[in-house]
Amino acid sequence: MSTIQTKIGGGLNKIQDTLQQGKQKMQTVQEASQLRQAIDQLRQKRLESIVEIGNSIHKKVRFGLVHDEDFTRISSQIEQVDKEIYELAKNLEQLQLDASQSHLCSNCKNPAQPNDKFCGSCGNAVNIEIKVKEETKICLQCNEDIPESAAFCPCCGTVIQG
Repeated sequence: MSTIQTKIGGGLNKIQDTLQQGKQKMQTVQEASQLRQAIDQLRQKRLESIVEIGNSIHKKVRFGLVHDEDFTRISSQIEQVDKEIYELAKNLEQLQLDASQSHLCSNCKNPAQPNDKFCGSCGNAVNIEIKVKEETKICLQCNEDIPESAAFCPCCGTVIQG
């Protein structure tokens, strides 16, 4: 009888040891996960600081407060990318504007062509609004066409002297 108890006791001890090891592994995994999360947060904070210092230097280079060949070269590249982004954003805005100006009859809401004077479905006159393009001027910093009413250049952010 004692051999059975010994075997059962030994088996229970093994199970207990296995459970204890599993518990320790679980704690280790949780601690490692917390450490990884803390590392990721610190890396993100570091990256944000690098971007902040980069923006600060870029502004100082643009306004002639810092003179360094490397910074000037990189700042010129950033300015070129800003111009490309601005152009693409203008194209996107125009595309969305064109798509949103689907011409509908004000009476029956059926589609009408831009050249139509009368609706082909109900015969009512079709009034299509024609948007007047806003006057523009040239930004002295980046040479982009900008709205006449702009206080800041939407491309480079320069204050526009009125």
